[in-house]
Amino acid sequence: MRAKWVIVIVAVVLAALAGCGGGGAVAPAADADWVRASGNLWAGAKLYYGADRRYVAEVLGGNERYTDPLTGRTFRGLKVQYPDGHAEWKERNVVISGPWFVKADDPALAAERWETLEF
Repeated sequence: MRAKWVIVIVAVVLAALAGCGGGGAVAPAADADWVRASGNLWAGAKLYYGADRRYVAEVLGGNERYTDPLTGRTFRGLKVQYPDGHAEWKERNVVISGPWFVKADDPALAAERWETLEF
């Protein structure tokens, strides 16, 4: 009987871990004032990062097949501009998979404008 309870407890613990992404760190959920960057990367959208939603950059646009001149790697590129004025290409997948956010009332979300940029 004791072995049966141990199996049940182990199953419950494993189910709980699977439900929270394996026990790893989970990015904070979006609330009414914020939306995740994934699906909301429009030209002009301002990107915020992390639990404290720190402003990082503005999306300028992107290119489906950006080739990094330093590494030669080709990926879906997203070009952003930082507050100091310099711009750089980012791997789009990194932004959409991390704790990146856009304010829910950002005008870029309503405009849904995208710029395909050359590199």
